[in-house]
Amino acid sequence: MSFYLAALLLHILGSFGICSALAIEWVVLHNLKRVRVVESAREWVNVYSGLRWLGGISLAALLIPGFYMASIAWREAAWISVALGSVFLLALIGATLAGIRINKLKGALSTRSGALPPELVAQARHPLLTLSLHLRTAIIASAVALMTFKPSLANSLLILLSGTIIGLSSGMMAGSFFRPKIVNVT
Repeated sequence: MSFYLAALLLHILGSFGICSALAIEWVVLHNLKRVRVVESAREWVNVYSGLRWLGGISLAALLIPGFYMASIAWREAAWISVALGSVFLLALIGATLAGIRINKLKGALSTRSGALPPELVAQARHPLLTLSLHLRTAIIASAVALMTFKPSLANSLLILLSGTIIGLSSGMMAGSFFRPKIVNVT
């Protein structure tokens, strides 16, 4: 077996790990929206915290052999730079839209017990968590399209832009951005 094939296998396994982490995050956020007690919320937030390890190791398994393969076989391919940019975009979105909010929620949950107070329910259901998840899922789908079709630079950018728009749209619809706010009038 050639070194290139071993790198390709590790690259594919890294992508599986990233997709697995994202799938687990879907489950975590789905359950965080439904919890009613602090202890349950804390359990789901701890599961989310463990995803950083899975995501980090998977990202390394994706990028290190990816750099090698790009230097050996895909030096001139325009889609490589767009795919690499999408990976950094994933990390940026995950850290800023989701990671900061989950860390804040984790800190608030650490000192409480019993029923989940309304302000923590609001944090667990924050629409940016949903937006982040939808957006990152669509960007991953775009990166897979880039690796499959190996398009020109213009088409690569169009694929990434289309995926980003789809992710933003679905995330905004699912994340309560367009739902009317209920105001108590007394």
